[in-house]
Amino acid sequence: MEIFQDFGNDLILTGAGDLLTTNGVTLSNQRIVRRLLTNPLDYLWEPTYGAGVPQYIGKLNTPDNFNTISATIKAQMYLEQTVSQSPEPVITLTSLPNELQGSIVYTNVVTESQVVVTFSTSQ
Repeated sequence: MEIFQDFGNDLILTGAGDLLTTNGVTLSNQRIVRRLLTNPLDYLWEPTYGAGVPQYIGKLNTPDNFNTISATIKAQMYLEQTVSQSPEPVITLTSLPNELQGSIVYTNVVTESQVVVTFSTSQ
């Protein structure tokens, strides 16, 4: 179990005043989103952590750029223990003027079920 923390938001307290915790698919999804939206070098103690997806905001919407972003996302997702490599995650990207949105369907190793995780660089 870990502390519940949606990327870019505050921690949440329970009615008893404790920090809200999470596990399972919710924890897996939170870890994936944090990894995707963190830029390399953001964590001094782990400089290679993060896909750096926000750096692609405003880039040309070419197939090559989307392929690069998708490959980066997939490589980073495989670093999470809960993401199965087979079948491969299916990544859908949508580029807006000041935002990049993504939807990823992956198989969770623990539950052996398909899970959808979404992210937005506007968070």
